Amino acid sequence: MPREVVLKTLDALQEGGEAGLEALVLWLAHFDGQGAEVTDVWQPKQDSTRTKDGLHLRVGGAELARLNEDLYRTGRGLLAQVHSHPGLAYHSELDDAKPIVTEQGTFSIVVPFFGFISLHDLTACAVFRIEDGLFVPVPPSESARLFVLPG
Repeated sequence: MPREVVLKTLDALQEGGEAGLEALVLWLAHFDGQGAEVTDVWQPKQDSTRTKDGLHLRVGGAELARLNEDLYRTGRGLLAQVHSHPGLAYHSELDDAKPIVTEQGTFSIVVPFFGFISLHDLTACAVFRIEDGLFVPVPPSESARLFVLPG
């Protein structure tokens, strides 16, 4: 994975975190049948809010349409949604109910502490892969193998 992808991801998550809000980015990739190469980070326009029930974020339909147009035009695909939580990383009920990634084999990655962590690998993160329409936890050893990050 290119270093720029990791840096852009952390910058976006930490920017939201500085305001005490969750943030989300999407990892775009080229797929070759054997795997995927992440080529870019898409930071969609998003509404992040804090309510009495907790933190929430939403990406609107127009922004999702803009993303789909870009994916079609560039021949890329959506590999992962990556978002932050204020504390430990876990997949909430809302994360399960309102995903952006929906394709078999794509990922949802939750980064703890608003992204204010060292991201040499994904072992501090909660990584989930869609299998048969469900988010299935990926063990840390497997996520480290699947996502090779720059040291």
